[in-house]
Amino acid sequence: MDMKTLTSILIRRSLVWIGLLVSTTWACGQGVIGEDLVVALDKPGQSGTLRMELVNGSISVVAHDGQEVIITPQKHTDTSDDDCGGCDDHDHDHDHDHDHDHDGDHASREGMTRINTGSSFDITVNQSNNVVRVSTNSWQATLDYEVKVPRNFSLQLKTVNQGHISVRGVNGQHELGNVNGRITAEAIGGSLVANTVNGDITATFVSVNKENPMAFSSLNGTIDLTFPPRTGFDVKLQSQRGEVFTDFTFEPMARQPKVERTGNGSTTQIKLEDWTYGKINGGGPEYMFKSWHGDIILRKAK
Repeated sequence: MDMKTLTSILIRRSLVWIGLLVSTTWACGQGVIGEDLVVALDKPGQSGTLRMELVNGSISVVAHDGQEVIITPQKHTDTSDDDCGGCDDHDHDHDHDHDHDHDGDHASREGMTRINTGSSFDITVNQSNNVVRVSTNSWQATLDYEVKVPRNFSLQLKTVNQGHISVRGVNGQHELGNVNGRITAEAIGGSLVANTVNGDITATFVSVNKENPMAFSSLNGTIDLTFPPRTGFDVKLQSQRGEVFTDFTFEPMARQPKVERTGNGSTTQIKLEDWTYGKINGGGPEYMFKSWHGDIILRKAK
């Protein structure tokens, strides 16, 4: 192996492990945080996967014509934390902690100035074989992320609090989950599995993978989906306290409550579920729709 080839490999590996470990301190009042994290892929031009899981914050992903993944962390803007309310809480927490200090320890700090470190955070990005993993201790500082990915890229995104998930223009096999917030997917292709607890799911497809099943569920939220006019799929749906609407021609199928039995040692569980089944455009892969307290809307793209 010549020196030029070895150098190229070392550069590639350093980009793979840009280990893009960013450790910084964020003080209230600042805007965009740091600089873009640009991740080179092992196989430029080929499809890949982005995996992100947050405790707090939003994730917004858009497709671009480049061959890198570009991650831009930003200060969270959707809650009252924007006006530095979080900083006051932070100070209060420290004062509260001090109340529980031993008298001797507290006395030893008299005359000293406490330095406010704000909300520190770490962002780590690893890339291997076109799989980009983003991890962060976002429970300490709520951040939002804007991400650009190549157009053919699969997404596995999750967040829990104080944020939403939005996707635009990306084609792939997507899995999106949000506990307390909405999911919005616009002009996407491929397939989608999406679930929320408290939030709406809205998605518009420009194309679908004709082989892949899909699933959409929300406990408290409306599921509003738009598919290409000729999309064919088998429907499995359930809405406990909502209504179902569609402008597709719906061919109902016989309803048969399904009994499921599961066993674990000496314990047996029997579950009876009643679903509505049907076909759209002659049928195809199964699309499951489930909402407890919200409507389900299946639209035909114009």
